[in-house]
Amino acid sequence: MGSNQYRTQPKAVSFVPASPLLGQAAEPPSELVECGSVWGIKCGVRVGPPRWSHDDHPAFWMKAQAAERPGVPLHMLEMLARDTDSTMRARTAKNPTCPSSMLVRLARDSSVYVRWEAAKNPCCPPDILGRMGQGEPDDTIRQSVAANPGCPPATLERLLLDPVHAVAAAAADNPSQPRAVRAMWQLFDR
Repeated sequence: MGSNQYRTQPKAVSFVPASPLLGQAAEPPSELVECGSVWGIKCGVRVGPPRWSHDDHPAFWMKAQAAERPGVPLHMLEMLARDTDSTMRARTAKNPTCPSSMLVRLARDSSVYVRWEAAKNPCCPPDILGRMGQGEPDDTIRQSVAANPGCPPATLERLLLDPVHAVAAAAADNPSQPRAVRAMWQLFDR
């Protein structure tokens, strides 16, 4: 077996994210390449499979940073939102420039982590927050919905009565909640 058995032909991608490995250089040292599900730096050598564990690989963290970066082109965000790795989908849901249509899909994701990040995003559509606040079995997601400033008033009222104290407290502390409701909650929460 030769040493070239794992080498693959990379597909060039036109975006290089900020990275602790690359620094914040204005001129990127090389281009970001994609090899299947592995991303890496093309420095005159083709990129093969990682020799490190999945989330210890520097390419994983470069891709994760790209998912959260506000200036990411829409086509890249779409690709990251459809990634097989839930961490990439969650980081995409966390992106402040993530479009509503993408957040709608991510709010229905099978991963609790992805739904949690979608619920925290202030750009999440109010109707989706309302649906997540009503039918979500996970209390951390309901708590994120309750804390989201875009949460609809009807959903906030319902979450004030949530049996989980942290959810009700987040609904009471929501910045869009009237001051009287927040003051009353502080009196009763002692």
